[in-house]
Amino acid sequence: KMDSALSIFRDKTLTRQNYEFDGKNFLLLEEKMKHLPTHLDKNIFFDIFKQFKRIKSSFEALPTGIIHHDVVLHNLLVKDGRLQAILDFSDMAFSPYIQNIAVAMAQIIFTYNWQPQQARVFIDGYRKHHPIMEQEIPLLYELTLARYATLIIELHYWNTAYGEDAQRAEFVKDNYDFLKRFRSLGKAEFDTLIT
Repeated sequence: KMDSALSIFRDKTLTRQNYEFDGKNFLLLEEKMKHLPTHLDKNIFFDIFKQFKRIKSSFEALPTGIIHHDVVLHNLLVKDGRLQAILDFSDMAFSPYIQNIAVAMAQIIFTYNWQPQQARVFIDGYRKHHPIMEQEIPLLYELTLARYATLIIELHYWNTAYGEDAQRAEFVKDNYDFLKRFRSLGKAEFDTLIT
């Protein structure tokens, strides 16, 4: 419902430009990989960047609009089992709508909660309120991987550039574990979960 409501706003200047967490800017993070600690397997990240480069032109051609871009559990206000509000629009971006789905799936379905069977429920619920084009779904696996990589690379970079923050370091560690677990599903199994 939110993506449909926000679709009336077509002025991309209403959101941050060149925002490092926006999927459109994912490839800008590639140079920051050099800051990753040695205990993280950089080959995983090289592979994610390679996959993203393969889908980049398709991703950029998808329907775009203003998206929340941070639909995660701590930004949802629920009362009596019903969603009452979505909070914190500070990460808004003018980006393909499918990016909003990838962020939510990475942060809600495939994290601490780890409920892969909810992926189809989420997609079906989204479709009831906002269209998903046929060409969007095949990109969702790569975009979800890119979301994990973004969190890990950028937040670790912040620790390097601005000083170590224990909470941020733990978040990076957790998301690296989530990334590996999500990646172990593989694209074929993921696609069966959402179709």
